[in-house]
Amino acid sequence: MLQSCEATQAEIQKIFHLLFMYSQGDDLVAAHAVESVAGAMEAQGDSVALCEFQASPHVAHLRTHRKQYLTAIDDFFRNLDTLTASQ
Repeated sequence: MLQSCEATQAEIQKIFHLLFMYSQGDDLVAAHAVESVAGAMEAQGDSVALCEFQASPHVAHLRTHRKQYLTAIDDFFRNLDTLTASQ
């Protein structure tokens, strides 16, 4: 027997916390495309953080900019406590 599943709008509408890491040097994904998606997510009410690398190729941010990459990850997770507490 299937049970009915009714959810309120508040239960459906979750806020996501997103970190976009991208580069001007990425030949596969254009920086403006990442920024456009991030802007759309933020317009929906999601929490968006951007970390732009100037010259790292696709998926090579950690290898190319190790300190900046690790700092961005660390900052993002540290801020999650503050962000989720305010929901």
